[in-house]
Amino acid sequence: MLAATALITALTLTPGMTPATAAWQVTASAPSFALSTGRLTGPTPVGCQSQGSLLEGYFVRLSWPRVSGATSYELVALNTTEGTKALGFSLADSTAVNGILSADVRAGLLNPIFALLSGNPTVAVVAVNGAWRSDPSSGTTLVPTGLLSGLFGGLKCPPA
Repeated sequence: MLAATALITALTLTPGMTPATAAWQVTASAPSFALSTGRLTGPTPVGCQSQGSLLEGYFVRLSWPRVSGATSYELVALNTTEGTKALGFSLADSTAVNGILSADVRAGLLNPIFALLSGNPTVAVVAVNGAWRSDPSSGTTLVPTGLLSGLFGGLKCPPA
């Protein structure tokens, strides 16, 4: 009993210690979760290469580096009366070769870009991850190689 009384006296008389800190310490943990802003950067730069020939039809190959966090990419038209319009072309991030993705863009009767041939269509790339979408990349204006050729796939990159 004497030892217990001495311990209580020592705890109450020790300067800087309160009964709560002297008697116990409690550590509590809370569940953790990752925070994310949901922001993807736009693919940049987007390169343009004219491909094909007169016999097989001219087309354009767009290429760009992977975007961190993106799972897929979509091609969009920028200069439409509706503003930015999806062209119905999606490319999975897993198709990247050495960190670069590429898409061949052809005009044609069955391709949504056909509706844009009244002028020179400006095409851009959007990075996607679920509901998150980046701003479009800087646009590349594609040049139809002529009305008949444009109907069947004739597109070229703008002159440098």
